[in-house]
Amino acid sequence: MELFSNYDPEDIECALLNSEEKIAELESVYQELHSIFNVVKNKQDIEEYVRILEENVETREHFYELVNEFVKHFSTCLMLYDFTQKFDANKLRRYQDDLKKFVELKKIQKIKNAEEVDFSKYEDQIRRILDKYVSSEYVVELAKPLPIRESDKFNEYIVNAKRGLSDKSKAEAIAAQTERIIKENYHRDPEFYKQFSKKIEKLIAELKNAKKEDLIVLLENAREYQKHVSVVRRK
Repeated sequence: MELFSNYDPEDIECALLNSEEKIAELESVYQELHSIFNVVKNKQDIEEYVRILEENVETREHFYELVNEFVKHFSTCLMLYDFTQKFDANKLRRYQDDLKKFVELKKIQKIKNAEEVDFSKYEDQIRRILDKYVSSEYVVELAKPLPIRESDKFNEYIVNAKRGLSDKSKAEAIAAQTERIIKENYHRDPEFYKQFSKKIEKLIAELKNAKKEDLIVLLENAREYQKHVSVVRRK
Protein backbone atom coordinates (compact mmCIF):
# COMPACT_ATOMS: atom_id res chain seq x y z
CA MET A 1 0.00 0.00 0.00
CA GLU A 2 3.06 2.27 -0.11
CA LEU A 3 1.86 3.34 -3.56
CA PHE A 4 -1.15 5.07 -1.89
CA SER A 5 0.69 6.50 1.12
CA ASN A 6 0.13 10.10 0.01
CA TYR A 7 -3.65 9.71 -0.27
CA ASP A 8 -6.34 10.10 2.35
CA PRO A 9 -7.45 6.61 3.57
CA GLU A 10 -11.11 7.61 3.18
CA ASP A 11 -10.49 8.63 -0.45
CA ILE A 12 -8.76 5.31 -1.14
CA GLU A 13 -11.64 3.37 0.41
CA CYS A 14 -14.22 5.25 -1.68
CA ALA A 15 -12.20 4.75 -4.87
CA LEU A 16 -12.30 0.99 -4.28
CA LEU A 17 -16.06 0.87 -3.73
CA ASN A 18 -18.38 -0.46 -6.41
CA SER A 19 -20.34 2.69 -7.27
CA GLU A 20 -23.14 0.83 -9.07
CA GLU A 21 -23.67 -1.37 -6.02
CA LYS A 22 -23.62 1.54 -3.55
CA ILE A 23 -26.04 3.64 -5.59
CA ALA A 24 -28.36 0.63 -5.90
CA GLU A 25 -28.33 0.27 -2.10
CA LEU A 26 -29.17 3.96 -1.70
CA GLU A 27 -32.04 3.75 -4.19
CA SER A 28 -33.38 0.60 -2.52
CA VAL A 29 -33.53 2.25 0.91
CA TYR A 30 -35.11 5.35 -0.65
CA GLN A 31 -37.86 3.29 -2.29
CA GLU A 32 -38.49 1.31 0.88
CA LEU A 33 -38.92 4.52 2.88
CA HIS A 34 -41.45 5.84 0.41
CA SER A 35 -43.34 2.54 0.34
CA ILE A 36 -44.27 3.05 4.00
CA PHE A 37 -46.19 6.19 3.04
CA ASN A 38 -47.81 5.08 -0.22
CA VAL A 39 -51.28 5.98 1.06
CA VAL A 40 -50.36 9.57 1.94
CA LYS A 41 -52.47 11.88 -0.22
CA ASN A 42 -51.03 15.25 0.71
CA LYS A 43 -47.23 14.98 0.69
CA GLN A 44 -46.99 18.38 2.43
CA ASP A 45 -49.12 17.33 5.40
CA ILE A 46 -46.82 16.00 8.14
CA GLU A 47 -49.85 14.83 10.13
CA GLU A 48 -50.63 12.17 7.51
CA TYR A 49 -47.15 10.73 7.95
CA VAL A 50 -47.45 10.85 11.74
CA ARG A 51 -50.76 8.97 11.68
CA ILE A 52 -49.20 6.12 9.67
CA LEU A 53 -46.27 5.81 12.08
CA GLU A 54 -48.62 6.00 15.06
CA GLU A 55 -50.68 3.02 13.91
CA ASN A 56 -48.01 0.34 14.17
CA VAL A 57 -44.96 0.04 16.42
CA GLU A 58 -43.10 -2.30 14.03
CA THR A 59 -43.62 0.09 11.13
CA ARG A 60 -42.41 2.97 13.25
CA GLU A 61 -39.25 1.17 14.39
CA HIS A 62 -38.56 0.03 10.83
CA PHE A 63 -38.90 3.62 9.65
CA TYR A 64 -36.39 4.78 12.26
CA GLU A 65 -33.84 2.20 11.04
CA LEU A 66 -34.44 3.07 7.40
CA VAL A 67 -33.79 6.76 8.07
CA ASN A 68 -30.44 5.86 9.62
CA GLU A 69 -29.62 3.66 6.62
CA PHE A 70 -30.66 6.42 4.22
CA VAL A 71 -28.26 8.87 5.88
CA LYS A 72 -25.37 6.38 5.85
CA HIS A 73 -25.86 5.23 2.24
CA PHE A 74 -26.37 8.76 0.95
CA SER A 75 -23.25 10.00 2.72
CA THR A 76 -21.20 7.13 1.29
CA CYS A 77 -22.47 7.73 -2.24
CA LEU A 78 -21.56 11.40 -2.14
CA MET A 79 -17.92 10.36 -1.72
CA LEU A 80 -17.95 8.19 -4.85
CA TYR A 81 -15.84 9.71 -7.62
CA ASP A 82 -18.55 9.20 -10.27
CA PHE A 83 -21.69 9.76 -8.18
CA THR A 84 -22.67 13.09 -9.76
CA GLN A 85 -22.25 11.53 -13.18
CA LYS A 86 -24.86 8.90 -12.37
CA PHE A 87 -27.14 11.10 -10.26
CA ASP A 88 -28.41 14.15 -12.12
CA ALA A 89 -28.96 17.44 -10.30
CA ASN A 90 -32.75 17.07 -10.10
CA LYS A 91 -32.55 13.57 -8.64
CA LEU A 92 -29.91 14.68 -6.15
CA ARG A 93 -32.10 17.58 -5.00
CA ARG A 94 -35.11 15.26 -4.64
CA TYR A 95 -33.11 12.90 -2.43
CA GLN A 96 -31.85 15.83 -0.36
CA ASP A 97 -35.40 17.13 0.06
CA ASP A 98 -36.62 13.73 1.21
CA LEU A 99 -33.70 13.06 3.53
CA LYS A 100 -34.36 16.38 5.25
CA LYS A 101 -38.07 15.54 5.51
CA PHE A 102 -37.55 12.02 6.84
CA VAL A 103 -34.91 13.02 9.39
CA GLU A 104 -37.22 15.78 10.67
CA LEU A 105 -40.15 13.34 10.73
CA LYS A 106 -38.15 10.83 12.77
CA LYS A 107 -37.28 13.51 15.31
CA ILE A 108 -40.88 14.75 15.50
CA GLN A 109 -42.28 11.23 15.89
CA LYS A 110 -39.82 10.17 18.58
CA ILE A 111 -40.36 13.38 20.56
CA LYS A 112 -44.12 13.01 20.12
CA ASN A 113 -43.82 9.63 21.85
CA ALA A 114 -41.54 11.13 24.53
CA GLU A 115 -38.60 9.04 23.32
CA GLU A 116 -34.98 10.13 23.42
CA VAL A 117 -33.66 11.22 20.03
CA ASP A 118 -30.06 12.08 19.25
CA PHE A 119 -28.72 12.62 15.74
CA SER A 120 -25.34 13.86 16.93
CA LYS A 121 -23.50 10.80 15.62
CA TYR A 122 -24.98 11.49 12.17
CA GLU A 123 -24.34 15.24 12.27
CA ASP A 124 -21.28 15.19 9.99
CA GLN A 125 -23.01 12.91 7.50
CA ILE A 126 -26.15 15.05 7.41
CA ARG A 127 -24.04 18.17 6.98
CA ARG A 128 -22.20 16.57 4.06
CA ILE A 129 -25.46 15.59 2.38
CA LEU A 130 -27.21 18.92 2.87
CA ASP A 131 -24.13 21.08 2.25
CA LYS A 132 -25.08 24.39 0.54
CA TYR A 133 -28.71 23.30 0.80
CA VAL A 134 -29.34 24.31 4.42
CA SER A 135 -27.37 26.38 6.93
CA SER A 136 -24.87 24.80 9.31
CA GLU A 137 -27.02 26.19 12.14
CA TYR A 138 -29.94 24.12 10.88
CA VAL A 139 -27.89 20.92 11.02
CA VAL A 140 -26.66 21.71 14.54
CA GLU A 141 -30.23 22.39 15.70
CA LEU A 142 -31.51 19.22 14.03
CA ALA A 143 -28.81 17.07 15.63
CA LYS A 144 -29.20 18.61 19.09
CA PRO A 145 -31.04 16.35 21.57
CA LEU A 146 -34.24 17.69 23.10
CA PRO A 147 -34.55 17.47 26.90
CA ILE A 148 -37.70 15.33 27.03
CA ARG A 149 -38.18 15.80 30.76
CA GLU A 150 -38.22 19.60 30.58
CA SER A 151 -41.87 20.34 29.91
CA ASP A 152 -41.40 23.95 28.77
CA LYS A 153 -38.86 23.05 26.09
CA PHE A 154 -40.82 19.94 25.13
CA ASN A 155 -44.02 21.94 24.65
CA GLU A 156 -42.21 24.68 22.75
CA TYR A 157 -41.02 22.09 20.24
CA ILE A 158 -44.39 20.35 19.92
CA VAL A 159 -46.53 23.47 19.41
CA ASN A 160 -44.17 25.07 16.88
CA ALA A 161 -46.25 25.56 13.73
CA LYS A 162 -43.34 24.33 11.60
CA ARG A 163 -43.85 20.81 12.99
CA GLY A 164 -47.30 20.66 11.40
CA LEU A 165 -48.87 18.71 14.24
CA SER A 166 -52.61 18.64 14.81
CA ASP A 167 -54.25 19.24 18.19
CA LYS A 168 -54.65 15.48 18.49
CA SER A 169 -50.92 14.87 18.00
CA LYS A 170 -50.03 17.68 20.41
CA ALA A 171 -52.31 16.20 23.07
CA GLU A 172 -50.88 12.71 22.46
CA ALA A 173 -47.35 14.09 22.76
CA ILE A 174 -48.01 15.92 26.03
CA ALA A 175 -49.79 12.86 27.42
CA ALA A 176 -46.83 10.63 26.48
CA GLN A 177 -44.35 13.03 28.07
CA THR A 178 -46.47 13.30 31.23
CA GLU A 179 -46.83 9.53 31.38
CA ARG A 180 -43.05 9.17 31.20
CA ILE A 181 -42.51 11.67 34.03
CA ILE A 182 -45.07 9.80 36.14
CA LYS A 183 -43.36 6.43 35.61
CA GLU A 184 -39.90 7.83 36.37
CA ASN A 185 -41.05 9.56 39.57
CA TYR A 186 -43.77 7.22 40.79
CA HIS A 187 -41.63 5.91 43.69
CA ARG A 188 -41.37 9.42 45.15
CA ASP A 189 -45.08 9.77 45.85
CA PRO A 190 -47.12 6.75 44.70
CA GLU A 191 -50.44 8.14 45.96
CA PHE A 192 -50.08 11.41 44.04
CA TYR A 193 -48.77 9.92 40.81
CA LYS A 194 -51.32 7.12 40.81
CA GLN A 195 -54.23 9.54 40.45
CA PHE A 196 -52.60 11.29 37.51
CA SER A 197 -51.55 8.00 35.96
CA LYS A 198 -55.22 7.02 35.81
CA LYS A 199 -56.17 10.40 34.32
CA ILE A 200 -53.51 10.09 31.63
CA GLU A 201 -54.58 6.54 30.78
CA LYS A 202 -58.15 7.74 30.36
CA LEU A 203 -57.04 10.72 28.26
CA ILE A 204 -54.95 8.55 25.92
CA ALA A 205 -57.91 6.20 25.46
CA GLU A 206 -60.25 9.12 24.70
CA LEU A 207 -57.82 10.57 22.16
CA LYS A 208 -57.84 7.41 20.05
CA ASN A 209 -61.40 7.95 18.84
CA ALA A 210 -61.90 11.61 19.69
CA LYS A 211 -64.03 13.80 17.46
CA LYS A 212 -62.48 16.96 16.09
CA GLU A 213 -64.69 19.19 18.23
CA ASP A 214 -63.49 17.44 21.41
CA LEU A 215 -59.76 17.82 20.77
CA ILE A 216 -59.36 21.34 22.15
CA VAL A 217 -60.74 20.25 25.54
CA LEU A 218 -58.60 17.10 25.55
CA LEU A 219 -55.50 19.14 24.68
CA GLU A 220 -56.22 21.48 27.57
CA ASN A 221 -56.68 18.50 29.89
CA ALA A 222 -53.30 17.12 28.78
CA ARG A 223 -51.65 20.47 29.51
CA GLU A 224 -53.32 20.67 32.91
CA TYR A 225 -52.17 17.17 33.96
CA GLN A 226 -48.67 17.89 32.69
CA LYS A 227 -48.55 21.13 34.66
CA HIS A 228 -49.50 19.42 37.94
CA VAL A 229 -47.01 16.60 37.46
CA SER A 230 -44.19 18.92 36.39
CA VAL A 231 -44.68 21.30 39.33
CA VAL A 232 -44.53 18.48 41.86
CA ARG A 233 -41.47 16.97 40.15
CA ARG A 234 -39.54 20.25 40.51
CA LYS A 235 -40.19 20.49 44.27
